[in-house]
Amino acid sequence: TLRAFPDTSAVVATVFTSQPGRIRLRSIPGWTGVSRIMVTVTDDGIGELSDTTYFNLTVTHNTSIAGIPEEFKVYPNYPNPFNPATTLRFDLPASEHVCVEIFNTKGQRVAVLANRHFEAGSHRLSFDGNAFVSGVYFYKISAGGQFRVERMTLIK
Repeated sequence: TLRAFPDTSAVVATVFTSQPGRIRLRSIPGWTGVSRIMVTVTDDGIGELSDTTYFNLTVTHNTSIAGIPEEFKVYPNYPNPFNPATTLRFDLPASEHVCVEIFNTKGQRVAVLANRHFEAGSHRLSFDGNAFVSGVYFYKISAGGQFRVERMTLIK
């Protein structure tokens, strides 16, 4: 459980997982000040063990970094329908390992466009459909534990 107590309000977020991970804290753009953060980690297994720690988060300067997106986002491919190539675009708020896969309507993976590390920012990849038959395809872009799936149509 993550709880943030700024001067005027409380924010509570609960994360249920058995996997290690990270939590990203973002403040409201332009907000500065001190927040008291309480983090409680609980093992809800047999013993129900828990541990709590507190710390202060001080924001003295709060501006977004020019050119760095605020969130993971996948855009519709362009053009769509396409022949023979189309562009896939996505935004990353942080450096991440990214996997871009193409699937047919049977759910079979037919291509992997990328499976590597990308820096934070906006990215474009080209999909060349010359080796594929006309039809509907889906592209899945995975990054940082999130993924998005979009539909595209190849017309020859």
